[in-house]
Amino acid sequence: MNNMLSVRNLTVTIGDQIVCRDLSFTVEQDQSWGVLGGNGVGKTTLLHTLAGLREPDAGTIYVVDRPLTEWPRRDLAQTVGVLPQDSTDPFPATVLETALIGRHPHLKAWEWEDGEDLFTAREALRAVGLQAMADRQVATLSGGERRRLAIATLLTQNRACSCSTNRTTTLISAIKSNCWTCSSPKAGKAHS
Repeated sequence: MNNMLSVRNLTVTIGDQIVCRDLSFTVEQDQSWGVLGGNGVGKTTLLHTLAGLREPDAGTIYVVDRPLTEWPRRDLAQTVGVLPQDSTDPFPATVLETALIGRHPHLKAWEWEDGEDLFTAREALRAVGLQAMADRQVATLSGGERRRLAIATLLTQNRACSCSTNRTTTLISAIKSNCWTCSSPKAGKAHS
C-alpha cells in the first residue's frame, strides 16, 4: 500500500510562532485525517506547507512516497488539491465552467476540455448535489452552494490527495471527503 502523504520531522513557523516542531506522521491510501485548532494557530499554514505551497522550516514531506521537492509542479498539481477557506469569483462563470477549472492541471497549453473532462466535472457536481445548477451563474449561488462548488472543483481535479481547513470539514464529511483525504486517482471518474 502506498503512503499517500508522509511527514518526517517537520517544523513550520510563522514569524516567531511555531506551528509545529518535529512533526512526523503518515497518511495511507483511503485514510482521512483532520487538523484541529483555534483561530490563528497555523492550521492553514500547515496545510499549505503539506501541499507544497510554502517551504517548511525543517523536515521532509513525501507525497506518494516521493519527496515533495522532487515533484514537477504540473505533476504535483495533478496529484494534490487544496480547498481554500474562502474564494472569490473575479470573472463571471457558470457552475460547470467553474468545476472544469479542476481539469486545468491535466490540460496542455491552449488545450480545451474534452468530453471526458465534461463527464468528470458533471459527476463531481452530482456528488455534491449541484448537477441541476450546472448552467447557473456562480454569482447567484448561496454561500453553502459556493462551498459545494469548491469541493466539486477539487473532485474534478481527480487528485490523489486533497487538503482543506476545518471550516469545510462538516460539509466535506457529508460527501465522504475529509480534511486530508487520500485515495487512488481514477482517470475519467470523479471521486465521491
